[in-house]
Amino acid sequence: TTPEPTTPEPTHGEDHEAIMDKMTEPKAGGNCALCELIARKIFDKLKNNATEDEVVEEMEAACQYCPEAYRDSCVSFVDEYGKMFYEEFINDVSVHDICTYLGLCSEEFLTIVKESNLMASFLSKDVSGVECDTCTAIMELVQKEVSSNLKALESLLDGICAELPVDQDECDTTINTIFETAVNFFESYTPQELCQMLGLCSA
Repeated sequence: TTPEPTTPEPTHGEDHEAIMDKMTEPKAGGNCALCELIARKIFDKLKNNATEDEVVEEMEAACQYCPEAYRDSCVSFVDEYGKMFYEEFINDVSVHDICTYLGLCSEEFLTIVKESNLMASFLSKDVSGVECDTCTAIMELVQKEVSSNLKALESLLDGICAELPVDQDECDTTINTIFETAVNFFESYTPQELCQMLGLCSA
C-alpha cells in the first residue's frame, strides 16, 4: 500500500496554540489532522505482542455473540488468522479513512474540540479532565457516523482481508460479522452510558 502523508507533530519550542488552531480549523472536505495524529500515536502503542494477544482474545469473545451459525467458524478463523489480520490492520489501514468514517474530521467534531478542554487533555495525555458533556457529544457523533458509514467501514476491513493469504469470502464474512456484532453492542448503549464506562460521566 502507498504510505499516507503524515501529519507533522508539534515539536518543542513551537507555538502549540498556533499548531492546534491549524489542526482544528474546519476545511472543505474535513480536517483530519488532529484525529490522524492521535490515531497514529494509538496505533504505535498497539504494536506489541501483549496487545495483539488481548485483541485476538476480544475477537474470539465477540464470536460468541455472533449468529449461532457463524460461531464455530468464527472462532476457528480468529484462532488461525486473527493475529495476522490485526498486524495487517495496524500497519496498513488508512488512518485518514477511519477518521473520516467516524466523523472525527468533521466541523462538528472540531467545534466540540475547540469548545471544550479536549485539546488540553490531549496535550497533557490525561483524559480524566474531559467533561461528561464533551464525551457524550463525541460518542453521539461517532454513533451517528458509524451507522451512516457502516458499509464503507466494512469495505475498509475487506481491503485488509484482500492483503492476506486467506480465503477472501471466509475472511470478509468473519470479520464483518465480528464488526457488526461490535457495532450492535456499541449502539446498544446511550452516549452517556458509554462515557460512564470510560469513567468520564457519573452513574
